[in-house]
Amino acid sequence: MSDTIFIRQASFPCHIGVTPEERATLQDVLIDLDLAIDLTAAGRTDSIKETLDYRDAWDTVRECVSSEEVHLVEALATRIGNALLERFPLVQSVGVGVTKPRALAAKGVSGVGVRLTVERQHGKREPRS
Repeated sequence: MSDTIFIRQASFPCHIGVTPEERATLQDVLIDLDLAIDLTAAGRTDSIKETLDYRDAWDTVRECVSSEEVHLVEALATRIGNALLERFPLVQSVGVGVTKPRALAAKGVSGVGVRLTVERQHGKREPRS
């Protein structure tokens, strides 16, 4: 599928980090989404009922980021992808990028993070123990 709804560089405060000290302070994370969805009907009908409202996708991400603290960007990206697939049945897969812009700022790095894909056909991506 080549149709995509995307959101770029959505900034959210988050309790994230490996150490308790890092998680104690809110830090911004930047979220990028690529939601694979067939947009044929929406393009033809001009109806929001044939697509998804990106404001609802943004709300879902906000809920995921603020629901509880997280240790790894990988876990946060997985949580976001699974939640979006659960909430939006028309979405076939979700590409999620999570960037921590301040993680290595003292070393001159503008951001670190992950990009992963969660696909409906393979079911939920589950974190490994």
